[in-house]
Formats: sequence, C-alpha cells, structure tokens
Amino acid sequence: MITASESPVSVSALVAALTALGLAVYAKDAAGRYLELNAGAAALLGRAAPEALGRGDAELLAPATAAALRAADQ
Repeated sequence: MITASESPVSVSALVAALTALGLAVYAKDAAGRYLELNAGAAALLGRAAPEALGRGDAELLAPATAAALRAADQ
C-alpha cells in the first residue's frame, strides 16, 4: 500500500489515470474512510460516489464483507 504522503503523484491524478483504464479504483485514509473513488468502485459498493466519500466499509457494507475488506487493508 502506498500512502498519499509517500507518492509524488496526487491521489486524484492516480484515480483518474486508472479510471481511464476501466478499473474500479478507490483510495482510503489510514482509518479506512474513502477519500476518492470512481464510478466503478461506487458501483461495487452499491452507492453513488458522493454517498461513500468520508465513510468506511462498516457504514456501507454488510458486517462480514466490511470486516474482510478492513483486514485486507491492513
């Protein structure tokens, strides 16, 4: 995992570049809240992107799914 402070490329620019490739892309902060996500990632969450921003998986997904994603993020 690369944090925003370790990368010379902005998170927004990276999301835009990967979106152009047709990928579902998201970025989270250290607490697991969504900072950026494209339409593909929003579709996987079953939410509109603005609804997911600032929220974590536990607020957006079923408990088992959220726990699995949080573990994978670590």
